[in-house]
Amino acid sequence: MATGFLLALCASPMLAQEPDTARADAPMRTSNFPYLLATPNDGVFGAFRVIRYQQAPWDARVTNLREMSVDAAYSTRGSYFVRGDYKRLWLDEGWRLRASVQASREVRFGRSDGPPEGFSGEYRAFLKRDRAQGWVDVTRRINGPLHVALRSSLDRIRLRGDRLEVSARYPLTRTDEPDPCANLPAGSPCPAAYIPATVTQTDAHARAALVYDTRDVEFNPNRGLLVEAGLFAGSGDDGYTGAYGIARGYVSPRAGTRLTARYGFRALTRTGAVGIQHGMPAWEAPFTTLGGPNSHRALPTGLRSARGLLLGGVEVRHDLLDFGGLGAITLLAFADGGRAFQDPSPLADSAPGATLPNGKLAFTFDDWTWGAGGGLGIRVLRAAQLNITAAKANGETRWSVGSGWSW
Repeated sequence: MATGFLLALCASPMLAQEPDTARADAPMRTSNFPYLLATPNDGVFGAFRVIRYQQAPWDARVTNLREMSVDAAYSTRGSYFVRGDYKRLWLDEGWRLRASVQASREVRFGRSDGPPEGFSGEYRAFLKRDRAQGWVDVTRRINGPLHVALRSSLDRIRLRGDRLEVSARYPLTRTDEPDPCANLPAGSPCPAAYIPATVTQTDAHARAALVYDTRDVEFNPNRGLLVEAGLFAGSGDDGYTGAYGIARGYVSPRAGTRLTARYGFRALTRTGAVGIQHGMPAWEAPFTTLGGPNSHRALPTGLRSARGLLLGGVEVRHDLLDFGGLGAITLLAFADGGRAFQDPSPLADSAPGATLPNGKLAFTFDDWTWGAGGGLGIRVLRAAQLNITAAKANGETRWSVGSGWSW
């Protein structure tokens, strides 16, 4: 609650405007404020934002017609990010433009379920991920709620961690260093010690999608659908192609209560590209899978990589205190689920008759990892949404503090 109050207090100079001043020709305004974030992987982030924006008309389904912002954050565990965003909407003409550039370091990216069976040496389950990325997304309305969206991006990733962990997560990926165990005599065990491995890749990526959007508003939907599906291709490693789809629905059975659900998939050709195995190329902004505030809140960010991916969830949002256009305090209850279809690890048991995993996507609810949780949402006017959540899966509870709804 203290975090939410801090955000509300600092954001209010930017947001507290009279509705009748929010016209289509409203002037550009500038504001800055600190805020807090928290993830199970990286601890607590102290962040700061500078934003210049033009507010949309008060009855529009969006908050701002134009905005440019810069965010910088540093965490208690040494992770950081610096991000610049640009967004421009031409509501009458049916065009949208969004662009983003970001540099980040995640010192505890993902977390495995433990060392391979029988391994007794030092084992480090976390990876360090350094990333620099930029993308541009252009959307054009075709007719009514139907849109077409095109995105191009460039992504530079450097992963470093225990060689066993890297090999288990990305079995088709080549590391920068040669495998020190590759030339050992037949039958000789690899030393049970920490052996670092690094993966460095650059990925030029393009995506085309159809988007069907009937939400009443975008910043806090009460009813409607947001359905998208698309094809993409990238140059990471030896290159890849793939397809994805996400469907989200919103229903309000009574004033102040919203029921929402999501289901999504992503499928890739065989590839050693590491970035896309943790990514969902969603409209308007991609997000990290599987695990994290936008994919599975009960799992650490980036816990599982996969060529095939399924995810889903349901959430109930009930306004405990509703201040109308000034904001709201909302109770949340949710369940998140998903499954990663990963190719066999080189460490996997290859004995005759053994069942090995496969990276090929299959539409099923078998072997999903489910987690349940709840939390508190704090909204200031139409622009600032802060959520504090706790979710449990696999016997562990994970807390997060983030901005915006998960979907």
